[in-house]
Amino acid sequence: MSPKRGKPVVAIVGMGLIGGSLGLAIRKARIAREVVGICRRPSSIAPAIRMGACDRGTIRLKQGIDGADLIFLCTPPQEIMRLARVIARQAEPGVVVTDVGSTKSLIVRNIESGTPDSFLFVGGHPLAGSEQAGLKASRPGLFRGATWILTRSRRTSPKAIASLAKFLSKLRVSIAVMSPQEHDEILALTSHLPHAVAGTLAGSLKSSHLRFAAGGFKDVTRIASSDPNLWGEIFLSNRHEVADALSRFRLNLGQVERWIRRGEGRSLVRFLVRARALREKIHGIGQPSRHD
Repeated sequence: MSPKRGKPVVAIVGMGLIGGSLGLAIRKARIAREVVGICRRPSSIAPAIRMGACDRGTIRLKQGIDGADLIFLCTPPQEIMRLARVIARQAEPGVVVTDVGSTKSLIVRNIESGTPDSFLFVGGHPLAGSEQAGLKASRPGLFRGATWILTRSRRTSPKAIASLAKFLSKLRVSIAVMSPQEHDEILALTSHLPHAVAGTLAGSLKSSHLRFAAGGFKDVTRIASSDPNLWGEIFLSNRHEVADALSRFRLNLGQVERWIRRGEGRSLVRFLVRARALREKIHGIGQPSRHD
């Protein structure tokens, strides 16, 4: 990313929660010369401009990326892969393209196999979000203090990673660089598993019991309110790691069940004490909760 006019021109494809929040954050930090929002529907353009998520908007991909120095793909995984292949044929040389997808191995492998080596793609994933969706839920502080993962493969340009990391650091995020596989193994446990568990728990409740579901149930199942179509796609795009995470969880849950059935209080309490200690070590404890 070598902007010819000082600050870069940034194009954001997909003005939902993440894309809208990214546009708001970039414009608030004044780190781009212009932010262009590329929307799926014409009706989304005016609200995005009005709320300050972009300087101008369009539904035409080519029109939106013309002149851009940095392109963010803020769509579901399958659409990220499709769009990247199209952009590889249309974007100017030297443009850095990144994404915000919750899985990385499939996305990076698919894009690198279908684009020329000169195409500067860096897999990315901000560990921030909400169970709410859409442009209306966007806020400029969504990423502040969050970790933003960038992935490195054999083909990834070191200069592209460095320039992207420098840009993102101005949004007050912490940058972590790792392989796509390492990302997927970690996120299967820290993000995908919680969503699967929350959904399973919420789906196990009888409708006649809903009025008795209080604070604890609401807290644990909050993220089950997330977009079902998006999360179904995320689970399947990282299926092996998610399945392994579920197996690990099932083993621990089975052990807890055995301690309870046998009345083994000491073992049960030791496990809960360790779980509480781990929970309290999580970065950002006591701050408004986030998830990817």
